[in-house]
Amino acid sequence: AIHLEIRVAVACLNANPYRLRVSQAAPGGVFIGHGPEALEAGTLAVAPGLLPGRGAEGGISAQASVDVGGPTAEELMPHFLQDDAIPITMRLQFRLSVDLVFGFVGWGAETTLRKACGLHVRGVFIASSAASQAFTAGPTERLGRLVCSDTWLDLAIPEVGQRAPPSPDAAAEGRMVGQLAAVDIWRGELTKDA
Repeated sequence: AIHLEIRVAVACLNANPYRLRVSQAAPGGVFIGHGPEALEAGTLAVAPGLLPGRGAEGGISAQASVDVGGPTAEELMPHFLQDDAIPITMRLQFRLSVDLVFGFVGWGAETTLRKACGLHVRGVFIASSAASQAFTAGPTERLGRLVCSDTWLDLAIPEVGQRAPPSPDAAAEGRMVGQLAAVDIWRGELTKDA
């Protein structure tokens, strides 16, 4: 059997003057592989939390759990032992909400965000071999950088040890969080001013 636990931490910048609450939407899927032949192998659960406001950095934490057994595990085991890079892809989905209270009047808005994410995992023997060859250079990397995109087609996963290219999504994600339900925020301001 193959069992993997991956903890994911995504850094976020909340440009809003108020805090945003992060909560679990339906758990996302975790897949071994990338593309149409990827094998669904587990789930990705987001931990509830708060993103501080006023341009402060915060984070979204998630836990991926992968369990594969039987003939599928027997087929995949050589890859987890010997491949230079095994793609692990994940559907990150969570809810962002804001609740504001103006005196006795409250208002709230919520949206669900979904991202296609992925990273490469180095095979056990490859990582061990690289570590022994580079003993004086320090520890070898076993996991590649986690990258996310809006769609699976746009997801370009860097190799282990390769720096991820700057994500055009990073600015878009910041704008998306910054513009959380803009119409609802306008309605909330109307409620506050009424």
